[in-house]
Amino acid sequence: FREASGETLEALYEAWIADLKARSRAELQAVERAGLTQYMLITDFGGSPRNPRFGADGELLSLEGGRKPGGIYRRGPDDVPSEPPEAVFETESVGRFDVCPGGAIIFDRAERHRGTYTFHDLYLFDPVDRSTRRLTHGARIREPGCAPDGRWAAAVQLVEGRARLVRVDLADGRVEPLFDPGGLNQV
Repeated sequence: FREASGETLEALYEAWIADLKARSRAELQAVERAGLTQYMLITDFGGSPRNPRFGADGELLSLEGGRKPGGIYRRGPDDVPSEPPEAVFETESVGRFDVCPGGAIIFDRAERHRGTYTFHDLYLFDPVDRSTRRLTHGARIREPGCAPDGRWAAAVQLVEGRARLVRVDLADGRVEPLFDPGGLNQV
């Protein structure tokens, strides 16, 4: 670094930090002059809630990641923004989830194949015994929605370049097409 810039890496880093702080202060002053209000802290632990759903007991659940392990977390109206929510269960690479009657949670998770690409399969989490059961294997199924009777789920399956709606039996993971648009059409 010294040969290219005439400065040490440490000196360059300190100059960069000083410049960053000066530009940040200038931006803050411009915001204040414009009459905009101060930001409100929503999280300081790196959380990013997605896919909110109500659980069987009426509690609010959401997918979260960030600095904590990924998974499905329980949130409440009195939660303190600076404290992480309570984990229902932790798992990585969850795309979407839904809560079935009785409280079971169906979700899709991206699985790596041969280290080069991923595909989605469905899983079912049982909150009573805290077990997770894989429903499909290599089926490329995502975005599950539990049926009102809790015995099956509708989901989207990627097949031959298109997306189709399928029915997945929650007892045995059997997949049956519900609506297939054909060709390269998508649902």
